[in-house]
Amino acid sequence: MISQSEIEKFWLTLAQNLEFWQTEVSSTQNWALIPEIQAVASILSQAHSCDLSTLPLIAGITKNLAQIAGSLDSAFELHAFAQRCHNLLTHEHPESHNRHTELARRLYSIHRFLDGKAGAEQFGAIQTDLNEDIQYGLGLGLRDGSMLRFLTRLNEQDSSPICRSFDEEANELIDAIEGGQTSLEQFFNSQMILRYDPIMSRKKFELSDSLQSHFSRLGAEPSARKAQVDILAGNRFEKARKAADDSGIRSLRGFAMLFDLEHLASEQISEQIGTVHGETNKCLSLADEVIARMHGHIAVHWQNRLESVFHGVGNVDGRFYDERRFLGKTAEGMTWENVDYLPNEEMVSQEPIPGRTYIVNSGDRLSMLTEKAYHGEGDYRYVLRQNPHIQHPEHLVPGTRLYFPELNHSVPTKEGIQPFDEITETETAITYAGRAIHEIGPMTPQQKQKFCETLKRLTPYQLYHAEKIVIPSSLAIVCCGLTLIISEQENRALAEKQFPESEDPVGLWIDELAGEIRGDLKIKDNLRVPLATIPEQPHRHDWIRTSIRRMLSDIHAYPPRVIIHTRSRCVDIADACGETVLRLENEDFSAIRNQPTRRLSDYLAPPVIQMNVLSQLWLCDLFGESCEICVPPLTQANQYVQNTPEEECHFLVPIGTSVYPIMSGTVIDSGRFPGVGFGVLIRHHAGLYSRYACLATVCVHPGQTVTAETMIGRTGCSELTGEPVLRLKLKFSEKKVVDWLSFGGEAVSYLDVVCHPWPTHLPFDSFMME
Repeated sequence: MISQSEIEKFWLTLAQNLEFWQTEVSSTQNWALIPEIQAVASILSQAHSCDLSTLPLIAGITKNLAQIAGSLDSAFELHAFAQRCHNLLTHEHPESHNRHTELARRLYSIHRFLDGKAGAEQFGAIQTDLNEDIQYGLGLGLRDGSMLRFLTRLNEQDSSPICRSFDEEANELIDAIEGGQTSLEQFFNSQMILRYDPIMSRKKFELSDSLQSHFSRLGAEPSARKAQVDILAGNRFEKARKAADDSGIRSLRGFAMLFDLEHLASEQISEQIGTVHGETNKCLSLADEVIARMHGHIAVHWQNRLESVFHGVGNVDGRFYDERRFLGKTAEGMTWENVDYLPNEEMVSQEPIPGRTYIVNSGDRLSMLTEKAYHGEGDYRYVLRQNPHIQHPEHLVPGTRLYFPELNHSVPTKEGIQPFDEITETETAITYAGRAIHEIGPMTPQQKQKFCETLKRLTPYQLYHAEKIVIPSSLAIVCCGLTLIISEQENRALAEKQFPESEDPVGLWIDELAGEIRGDLKIKDNLRVPLATIPEQPHRHDWIRTSIRRMLSDIHAYPPRVIIHTRSRCVDIADACGETVLRLENEDFSAIRNQPTRRLSDYLAPPVIQMNVLSQLWLCDLFGESCEICVPPLTQANQYVQNTPEEECHFLVPIGTSVYPIMSGTVIDSGRFPGVGFGVLIRHHAGLYSRYACLATVCVHPGQTVTAETMIGRTGCSELTGEPVLRLKLKFSEKKVVDWLSFGGEAVSYLDVVCHPWPTHLPFDSFMME
């Protein structure tokens, strides 16, 4: 295809070169080119615009430009472009149109699939909306002309489905279709019935029951279903093509993202990403710009969707699937204009077969079909992940398309976790899933046995959640609801031998043991940072530890730099001289997010921003800089309504919801206060204060140190309105605030702080590369 920007560039370049060619011909006395140049100049004067309508004019001067290019090199690119236009109009247009029609239909299938609606389309539903416009099927409207295009297309078919569906009223509808938009609107108005809505106390118009039944029959026609999808996909395709031309996105993955974001990517965003260099950077910038305008679970849903389209394998709302069957295995390195792997339909089989699509029949159950497809070796949950449009495994709707993927190494086991090597135990260490746990000296034999049995029930990802807790008269390590070890009296004597100079040897031992279970990297006695263990790199911790110690000891290496690789989703840490010291992989960011006390599981941000912020937080811990990420005061806070009146943030949450600090800090004041009920005031570092009001209960006291995981109370209701609410107010004050009444300073907006680092100015520079 040829974009409008390319046509504009052609005419501009031609106008600039025309005078140069005339001068060149005169100086070289090549008089044979004068008729060719005059013909080109005549065509240029006829081009009153620079849009697609000038394609025939460009194609008409192909031979003239060929003669000029034979003598003047500056006309070579112009002739090549004119030849493209000529080929497009004479040979390539039908093939290109068919190819793009197939691509549009394929992308629309992805869109419906990711939305979980691929098996529940209402092709035959017709109704009037609030604006009294008539909507039919998949978004076809009467007023925008899409209904007319749809019916006209069906009427032009040899065996018209309109005649079969409308019976005696078919001739009247066909006459209205042939009469145009006004005639069709008059036909529908004649079928409207005025009724009264007692609930809303207003008049409303409805279509007659006979007309609704006729259109319902039409929606069951395969040709009508195909026409609906083609029209909607074509509309989305044209908008995506314009956005691709404006932004410079050429890959099929990027084009699929533009197609999916039809209603979300504005022209302003397209202009912004048009200045970004690199295909990957354009795609990720587009996703970040769109997601930044959303909130909560909606942003997370779209983030997962965009990552799924971009990478080919994704996770939408916890449902893993492989969407390469839509775009093809070679789609990643192809431009959207040259797609050649677009099968018309997925291969449908009469029986459930891996790699094929099966049409659900009455009485089918997913567990039964899975056992039949994989001969008892597969898991129905794997099939369910590959089909997000299936809402319930045992309630399949007849007629739904069900894809059975081929089994591979990623199929989950019956127990729901991947199998791993057995635990290896020596006198000094326990090795599990590539992690060497050395702090086993203070354990008793019975504790070692129970510790190993519990480890077998956990996955390496779950080990990131291991943390120390305080229980009455003892300490313990818990992980994902399982207790790994509880310190006993026998452990004290053994811990004192290992840490003879410590005032709390058991507490120090439990801290060290929890860090090793998580896989943290120990730089020195009082410095641990989260880092993932990668089985394929057994010596990774050792050489990263050596690199970090060298960087910490070199005064010229500070401050380091963060270099983000957007394509491979990894981050290089380079010293001040530009030399790469270490690399943080995608697995490392999971370890950083799951570190205890910070509650980063509630931290939501686009992928590139996450990599930047988490890398800088990791470096701040490494170099002793003060930095935290501000998280919402409630888990899954974005599922609740939020209001921000008068520099406050109100969360409309049920009474009794647990409340947490936005980050670690010290409790300044707590108790019951006039007009707000129970409340808590917390001082954070760098002069930030947070005040929580309208609580039903308070669980902390003044002077107590809290983390982001410490529950400070439960929500109550407003004493003024009586509605359940949590009131949060943030202020920045350079002066020390001593109690509830002296809470003052510069107000800070919750939306400006939440999910961002504090202080806002991060100490390390970041760079982005493709």
